[in-house]
Amino acid sequence: MLSAASREDLAGSCRQKAFTLIELLVVIAIIALLIGILLPALGEARRVAKGTICQTNLNQFGRGMASYASEYKDHMASLNWKPNTYFGHEFTNLAQTVQGDNSASELGALQIQAAVIIRRRAGIHDFPQITGWIPTVMYNHLLLQDYWSDKLPARSVICPEDRMRIELQKNPRDVDAAGYPLPGLGQEKRRWPFSSSYRFTSSMWTNDAPDLNGGTWGPSGADNLYTTYGTYRLGGIIGRRKWSEVQFPSSKVALFDEANRHFGKRQFLWNYDDCRQPFVFYDGHVETRLTGDANPGANPANHRTGQPYAWTFMAAGYRPPLRDGSFNGSVTFRAMYYLTTRGGIQGVDYNAAEVTFRP
Repeated sequence: MLSAASREDLAGSCRQKAFTLIELLVVIAIIALLIGILLPALGEARRVAKGTICQTNLNQFGRGMASYASEYKDHMASLNWKPNTYFGHEFTNLAQTVQGDNSASELGALQIQAAVIIRRRAGIHDFPQITGWIPTVMYNHLLLQDYWSDKLPARSVICPEDRMRIELQKNPRDVDAAGYPLPGLGQEKRRWPFSSSYRFTSSMWTNDAPDLNGGTWGPSGADNLYTTYGTYRLGGIIGRRKWSEVQFPSSKVALFDEANRHFGKRQFLWNYDDCRQPFVFYDGHVETRLTGDANPGANPANHRTGQPYAWTFMAAGYRPPLRDGSFNGSVTFRAMYYLTTRGGIQGVDYNAAEVTFRP
């Protein structure tokens, strides 16, 4: 049994080991300070890592386009089925069972090709031909994914900061589960899980003659896609471009992200001058540039005029937001830059003046 002196010594020892309130507050303050210092650094590290993944995705596109051209007689990697000419190959039975077969038109053939690729690579055997879209605008990447034998949907075609498409890819058979207000009714929505954050410039898949007298493509203010000037003139155009047509491969953008995602606190549409993002150029290199540093581009209906194409973008919850982060309202832009390069595939986006045409 401890003596009174021993008990007193033990109690004193315990008291010496305890923290005082002031010491505890000092420790808490130091921990909070360290967290405050480390969190921004960790956030920056995550931002850099996601930016690196995005550049890697674009680099893969660059390599894939060049490889496809070398293997397929100099052709650009673009959806390319022609009307009434493709049922003799391995897709015969699958293509003929696509709902609403409309292969007699150029656009119908491309719609069926996109549907067949999704059926093959995603295993969704009831995926329909969607007649209310122009698949080359936002789904041209499907041809490369088929060329790569990708299992769809694939993360390699979306930016790691593209939250909408990440959610859509989780359940590609039920697009409504993600909760985004996707356009279209019923079957039309089913294409969205297979869309990409990255957009091909239009000259890859359609022609870019200086003056087509109303037969080329241009942006629609209502939906940021493309519509036709005058009548359809698709014959001999869609999917017929050649890699050797590119005149300034190190200065001509091939693919770009539809939004500023890696710089600043907010994501916003690519068309703002201060949008900063990685691009892949036709020579395969990936470079981060500002949209506003690019040449302004042309009016797609007539490349001869010196005026760029002014257009109005309508915000919506399934598109990148406006500069202030809003998904409501509209904004009018003075130019479309690399999306409608003057001279098209033979034009210049960065590092040199635009090509010009005689009146």
